[in-house]
Order: sequence, then C-alpha cells, then structure tokens
Amino acid sequence: MFLKIMLNNLYQEVKDAFLSEQTGFIPKEYQSKFVNIGRAYESIYIIQRLFRIARIKKGKILVIGASGGAEYFSLKIDQHQVFAFDLVKIKGVKNLKIGNVEESLPYPEKEFDAVVICEVLEHLNLDSLALQNIRRILKKNGFLIGSVPFFHDSFYHMRVYSPKTIVYLLENNGYVIKKVIERPGLFRLPFWFNRLIHLAGWISLKLFGFTIHTYFLPFWSELEFKLGQKKNFWRRFSSIYGVYFLAQKNKIKKQYLKINAREYGEN
Repeated sequence: MFLKIMLNNLYQEVKDAFLSEQTGFIPKEYQSKFVNIGRAYESIYIIQRLFRIARIKKGKILVIGASGGAEYFSLKIDQHQVFAFDLVKIKGVKNLKIGNVEESLPYPEKEFDAVVICEVLEHLNLDSLALQNIRRILKKNGFLIGSVPFFHDSFYHMRVYSPKTIVYLLENNGYVIKKVIERPGLFRLPFWFNRLIHLAGWISLKLFGFTIHTYFLPFWSELEFKLGQKKNFWRRFSSIYGVYFLAQKNKIKKQYLKINAREYGEN
C-alpha cells in the first residue's frame, strides 16, 4: 500500500512538472493522456499537427466522442472554442450536448470550422449517415479530423475498415482527403516503457529540474507523424494499426446508391 502511494506521488510529480501551468486546467482523470505514449500523447500531437496543416487557428470546433478527454482539452489549451457531443454526460467537459451522431446533431448548418471524431466511426451502425450529419454542420471549407483502427473486428466494433474503405467512405459522403497518417509510424512501444520513462523523468527532475518527457515525447510523436506518412508493410501486423485523417468538406460527386441500384438491380 505504501509503495503504491509513493509511486502515485512520484507519477503526479512528473505530470505536474511536465504539464506545468496546464496541470490545473486538465482534470486529473485526463492528465495521463498527456504524459504517456501509446495512442496517448502522440495522438494529441498528431491531431494538433493536422490542425496546423488545415490552418485552423482559434476555430469553432466540435469534438464527437469526448469521453477520453484528450482531444477536447488539448484543443482548449490551443485556444479553440470547443464544443462536445457524446452519448452520455462526461465529467469536466463543458459545452456538451448528449445524443447519437447517427440520428442528428443539434447544431445549425455550417456552424463549425472543424469536427473531430477519433475512434468513434467503427462503433456506429450507420457511419455513412453520421458523416452526412457532420457534413451539414461544417462550414463551406470546413474540416473533418479523426482516426479509426484498421482490420479490427472486436465485438464492440460495428465497422471494420481498411486503408481503402475509409477513403471510399469519406469520399462517398462528401469529403476530400487531405492527409493520412498511419499508425504505428515505427512500432508500438510496450506498456512498461511508460513506467520506465516516468522513472527516468522523475530522476531527471530531481537532478536537473526538468523531466525528460519535455524532449522525448515530442521527439517520438514527430517521428510517428513523419513515418506514418510512409508505407510500411509490417505495421499491418500491429494491434494498433490504423489511421489519422484530415478531410475537407466537398461536393458529393458520386451517388453510390444510384450506382448500386443500376449495377445490381433487376433489368
């Protein structure tokens, strides 16, 4: 028990030092996302990079699926006007509306500069309808930023995507792909690696007054960002194989329901 308390205190010292003035801004239950790697800090970093590519500064943003807290709080830190939409009430998240994105979104047309939807589409029965609902509330040149896993047929996933099918899904529902970052860029670091980094970070904090997180986390995340833009046959064998994407609202060029009816309907 004493050892557990001591380790928790050590961990909190590392979080306080690395997050600095942001510590009080991010509720404690979400802080680990900002100091760990493994679909945590690097995910936040890549989403932020996609925002810079889209040239969105202090925009009006909707986060769909805000329960993890990472995207919501990181975007608030970047001084965006952030709103949230989810199935249930989420502790610490303001400007939150509750509902099902497959049914409707309770916002006016052309309301948001960007919508963020990470690790959500694969859980939906009606992913295509959800994307159409999102498209309605995006501004004329608004962006959709999100992520999905590939070939992940878990029992709680309603959709299984591949690198091709996610592109087809987005394009068929009125989006044009601007950037894709596959994951992992290099390889998935083992879970225990975070504990090693936290210990090393605490030692460097005591000896030198800073944690090594300050240098290592951005370095690793930038490496993931750059390598994720290159093809890598071996990443498909990773349990976290997937993609981050940046897509822009576009005209719906192909009416695929009509094409299917023509190709497969009775003559």
